[in-house]
This record gives sequence, structure tokens and C-alpha cells, in this order.
Amino acid sequence: MVWHSSRKTHSKYSLGIDPARTGGDFTAYVILEKDRFSNEVKLIYMEEDEKNYLNEIISKAEYLDNLFNFNRIIIDSTGLGAGVFDVLKERLGGKVDDVVFTVSSKMDIFNNLKLLMQENILKIPNNKKLIYELLGINYRFGMGKKGEVDETGKMKIYHLEGQHDDLVCALALAASYFKANRNQRGYYVY
Repeated sequence: MVWHSSRKTHSKYSLGIDPARTGGDFTAYVILEKDRFSNEVKLIYMEEDEKNYLNEIISKAEYLDNLFNFNRIIIDSTGLGAGVFDVLKERLGGKVDDVVFTVSSKMDIFNNLKLLMQENILKIPNNKKLIYELLGINYRFGMGKKGEVDETGKMKIYHLEGQHDDLVCALALAASYFKANRNQRGYYVY
């Protein structure tokens, strides 16, 4: 899905990439745009690819960067993503960041995504697959997979069994460039 295919000079762009780690996952790419004359952040491009070859993911990211000249590219560097990050960081420099998915890092990026959506800053298309994935994201505190109490007591973010979260993870990564901040009166603003 592409809303437009080239960079506007007065906008900032971020690319979130969630590389596929196994045959059942998809590599997901999400591009967000924020016009400097607006507070809105728009999802302008998203794609899933069943290919999980390192060179194909890198080539796709470079192709998209040639079109949009991203301000930031954020990659899930867990698993296969570490190689994607290393090569893109070497080729594209400081615009490339990574996030290793841990309980803490997932909490941070998903909380930011939630705030951007609650404040109606993030505009997403009415895409059934994306919305289905968003609705499938869950969290729990201190519970193991079978409902038993987990000794760590930490929060776990997960997707429902049999579903995917690839687009949502790429969206949360791209949205992490556009941080929701809390001002003194308790409102979240960009």
C-alpha cells in the first residue's frame, strides 16, 4: 500500500523494519510521515514479504531509502535483524537505529504507539490485516504461558496464538521516532 511514493521536502520520514526470523513470520516494512506544518503522523506505506533472505531485506530498505531519504530507520535487531542492522548501519550511517526486543524495549515502543493512537496523532488506514494485528496484541503481568504465576512479575507483550504481529511491530518501531511526550499538565504531545 502506497499513498505517495516520494519524499516531500517539508516532511520527516521513518521506516520500521521487522525482519522475518522463521518461515512462519513475514518481514514487515512500515513508513510514517510527519509534515512539519501538522501534528499528524501518517502511515503512508506498509508491506509484508515472505522472503527472509538478508540481502533481499537490505536491498528493499536501501530502495525505500532512495525514495524517501529517511530521517530514521529503526530495525528489530533480534535474530536475523542483527545482520540487517549491521549492514545498513555501515551503508547508511547514523540514520539507522536498532531495537533488541526485550520486555522493557517492547513496553517502551508499544506504549509510545498506544499514546500516539490515543491522542489521535497517528493516522492509520482502514486496513483489515493491520487492524486485526493491532487487536491481537495482548499483555499480562507476572503470568507464565499456561496462566501460572511467573516469578519475575514482569509484563509480557505477545500476540494471540496463530496470529502475526509483524506489521504492528514494524509500526511500533517506525513510530518510536515520533515520541509522544507528556507535558506539565498531563497531556501527551508530539
